[in-house]
Amino acid sequence: MLALRSGNIIPSFALTLALGVVAGMAAAILVTPLAYADNGDCSQPSTQGQSPTATDCLFILRAAVGSETCTPECICALKGTLPITATDALLCLTSVVGTPVTLACPCGGGTGYTAEAPTFISTVEIPVVDLSGDEPDIPCCKDFGEISRDFIEDGTNNIDNVLALLASLLDAIGERDMNASVNGQIENGNLVLLLDHQGVNPTATPDPFELVFLRGEYAQGTQYAAASIGNGEFLIDPSSFEPGTETPNVIFPTASYDDDTVTASGGVFETIIPFSGSLVEISINDAEIDGMHSGISDDGLAYEAATVSGYIAPADLITAINGVMASSSCDCLGITGPIFTEDGGVWSATGCLADAESLCTLPNERNCVVIGELFDLDDDDAVGLCDLIPDALFDLADLDLDSDTETFEGMSASINFTGAEGSISGIVPD
Repeated sequence: MLALRSGNIIPSFALTLALGVVAGMAAAILVTPLAYADNGDCSQPSTQGQSPTATDCLFILRAAVGSETCTPECICALKGTLPITATDALLCLTSVVGTPVTLACPCGGGTGYTAEAPTFISTVEIPVVDLSGDEPDIPCCKDFGEISRDFIEDGTNNIDNVLALLASLLDAIGERDMNASVNGQIENGNLVLLLDHQGVNPTATPDPFELVFLRGEYAQGTQYAAASIGNGEFLIDPSSFEPGTETPNVIFPTASYDDDTVTASGGVFETIIPFSGSLVEISINDAEIDGMHSGISDDGLAYEAATVSGYIAPADLITAINGVMASSSCDCLGITGPIFTEDGGVWSATGCLADAESLCTLPNERNCVVIGELFDLDDDDAVGLCDLIPDALFDLADLDLDSDTETFEGMSASINFTGAEGSISGIVPD
């Protein structure tokens, strides 16, 4: 098997393992709406699932007396107002015992937000890597220079894109096409990503402005065919804003517009990875956007071609996997806590199961087995990779983010996208 890393060679076993992990994510049947892990929803500061448990109620009570912290604070204010009090814990317990009660966490935001020049991200493309040679030919999109593994170890200046390398390897071994999966979610309205160009002035170029990243959904009557050619109407998801405010969570503070291009840096670009019937949100950090536009109209701004580059933190990916493994997608495992835990910056597999395969027998639960079961070197038919996953994911990191060249903390990631004009008509109602 070709053993490759973005810009370098890696051990074949580590690559095989990492592919198994990501294959488990990519092989899912993508028929459900975008669903984030329940942990952190209203009334659930501590657990995952469809409803709160006594553990959540105890956490809320402790938050009321100052011995725990809810993040964000609003998810523990079940009565609808802050600060958190014992009344919120009582409402939680009332819900747990099955008595109908309204849980009104004040986490909504954005009600006063005004969009200025919106873009609907209509297509996403992970670049295709040529694997036919001795080393991968990564065509796009950025050489991260002095912080990249290939420069530090070999003195070379190669394009760095671990995300593209993994996607192409998965395609080569017959797994689901990630580009088709993600674009399918865009087309059916389960993944609506929006940009808003706040303060842009097309008559004064180059013009600095703030680029805002938002999540949303199609407004009633909008379908992809119309949205993709600039005739879409959208609603913003309230989770795009800091709780109870009009301040977006993600702003690229350094953005510039000229006659042909838009550039932006300093923000976070959110994307998804298919996993076990759900979609796991992954952040491309310290993102840079470089796009060719076709001008601004009253309906927004269209991108003919654009690239976003940054890094994915392995710890973020592990945390996202933890969330899905403890969610309803993998209820068969009976997990009550995280599979992977961190201690002093080191991640370990502390919650792996020896019998996951006997617990999860349905076809759509297979990925739960791959991630949740202990690796058995002596069993040729074993599928579990659980205890090997943390080291394998960190081994894929190829960017030195802390100037300590002995370790690498980020996975390089670049994707291309196109965008259509669109109008934003409001906020998704609670």
